[in-house]
Amino acid sequence: MSQKPAKFERLNDIIRILRETPQISVAELSRQMFTSKSTLRRDLIELENTNIIQRQYGMIQLLQGNNIEFTYEKRRNENARLKRIISHQIADKIPSNAAFSLTGSST
Repeated sequence: MSQKPAKFERLNDIIRILRETPQISVAELSRQMFTSKSTLRRDLIELENTNIIQRQYGMIQLLQGNNIEFTYEKRRNENARLKRIISHQIADKIPSNAAFSLTGSST
């Protein structure tokens, strides 16, 4: 049996889907992600509070022209809040004295 994606994976999935579909309904996003509407709404509130998305009348959209290809510096700064959220959630899962590596990826 497959596990539901962790919160940080869901947040990334929401943003990925919104980059492909600039405006989508909560119901359609829930269907695409195989996530309950209540779980999705909690995730959307978090993204909205970090000014990544806007929710209005059951629809969701990315803020600030996210359909345009940005320079590395702009993309790095634009996603800083979400990356901070993700990094805090990941840090809690790393056991003491564990070793891991990071890549040069911008995400």
